[in-house]
Amino acid sequence: MHEIINISLSQSANHLNTHFFNAQESYLDYVKGVSNSKVEPDIFLKPTTNLLSNTVSYNPRALLWDATGGFGALGKYEYFENADQQDIPKNVVKSQILPKIAKNEYQKALDSTEDSSQEADLNTCNTLYWSDYSRVIYEPKSYNCLQDWIYDPKKSTTKAILKSTYNNNDPQYVKFFENYEVGVEEFAKDNQGVDFLEDNFRNCLEKCDGLSGLNLIDEIDSSWGGFASEILLEIKDEFLPKTSIFTWNIYENRGNSELGTLALLSRIRSTISILKNSSIFIPINLRPNNLPQFLKDKVDLNSLWHTSSLQSIIFESFNLLQCRRTNRVFMTDIENGLTMGTNRNLVSDINLMISGINSDTSGMIDLTSSMFEEFDAKKNRVFSRSCISRSPHQLKDISFDHEKNLGKMENNKLLEYGTSSKGLVNYKTDIAFNTPSSFPQSIISKKDALCCSLTTSTKVRFTFKNMKKFVSKTLKNDDRESLIDELETYCQEYEWGYTEDDESDDDDY
Repeated sequence: MHEIINISLSQSANHLNTHFFNAQESYLDYVKGVSNSKVEPDIFLKPTTNLLSNTVSYNPRALLWDATGGFGALGKYEYFENADQQDIPKNVVKSQILPKIAKNEYQKALDSTEDSSQEADLNTCNTLYWSDYSRVIYEPKSYNCLQDWIYDPKKSTTKAILKSTYNNNDPQYVKFFENYEVGVEEFAKDNQGVDFLEDNFRNCLEKCDGLSGLNLIDEIDSSWGGFASEILLEIKDEFLPKTSIFTWNIYENRGNSELGTLALLSRIRSTISILKNSSIFIPINLRPNNLPQFLKDKVDLNSLWHTSSLQSIIFESFNLLQCRRTNRVFMTDIENGLTMGTNRNLVSDINLMISGINSDTSGMIDLTSSMFEEFDAKKNRVFSRSCISRSPHQLKDISFDHEKNLGKMENNKLLEYGTSSKGLVNYKTDIAFNTPSSFPQSIISKKDALCCSLTTSTKVRFTFKNMKKFVSKTLKNDDRESLIDELETYCQEYEWGYTEDDESDDDDY
């Protein structure tokens, strides 16, 4: 078996991960049996057989990190009453600051033995936490908590707050989990990062017969970026030096020029630190850059439940390729399709095309990271583009033509401007995107056809050149030169033919 483990760090990352595993659970065929499911569940879910009842239960191959309070109403061991106390992570403690959070009606219905039709409706008010709509049961070792930090969506929907400053009435004395160095320090504090890898991560690895790869979902514009970079470094050095690791990195919807000096330095450090240890680095915006007209009144951009659902369509589509029963694609195949054997492992564009039954329910959604600065699009050149098209019908009968709707004219243009045909990879599947009751029902239907694309282009070079200028003028400490060298190396990787740079770029260092 070619298992894949998901590691998610932060509340927004856990929202994305929750949508994904809810979709995985929805593929299970409870009537005809798992063997009749369209996907192979053992890739992302760990089966456990009960010999007495002759049943099989499935738990996610996942490890989740969050701040205190970030688990919402979820009792971390409520579904494992007989769990051995030695299996309870040392860094999970009960908060004496936050009041106990009550389960919503949706979770109460899932816990009951009533028919699923009795499940209560979800909305943006009762889905403040990812656990509010999670349909799967994680094993106790999946949960990991930053005990000195608190997540309270009423104070901040994205950033945790230092526990000792949580009740401070003066905002200027409230410390947020928002800097790269803080994340690095938190990883090393009380050896909690290494303990996590040696205990929970190793335990997860040992339950895999033949690991295919790893998905790591994180936040870049918070301290989770520094925390993730340390975890990734340890995994590459001590556990999986040659295994494919795809990092899905969530960015705030602010361009580099909109960030302050410290925030931009933190973004650059997190980006470079994670990028150099990733097989594929996928930067995705927290909120979409645009919404088609038919979704503008349906998507609440302030709801992580809503925004992560759009992210999950792309995340789930590319991971679906790796667990479908026929024509399975491995992580190394996707990696090679995008990099073509080079070191260009940074995706520059992420797009989702929804094709409904008519033009009123069709449109493009751009989730490309705001890290990439705007420049003359005519100068941009595409190295590679991988697309996956999904239809709820058999491929021979579908009206959604991938080549026509997202692509034939565009691909011909790319070929004309020099993109290699090897870099244009198209995947197709007749497995429709499932929309379980936990998914916002107004956003997409099972009848919609989808096309998701990941692109690498020279846009990276333009952005990193400006980052290099910023670092050379701002930093004066010991890591200045190494950071400049790393940025320059990536700039060279994304050169298109001969480029004549301004010599003035190097004058300051």
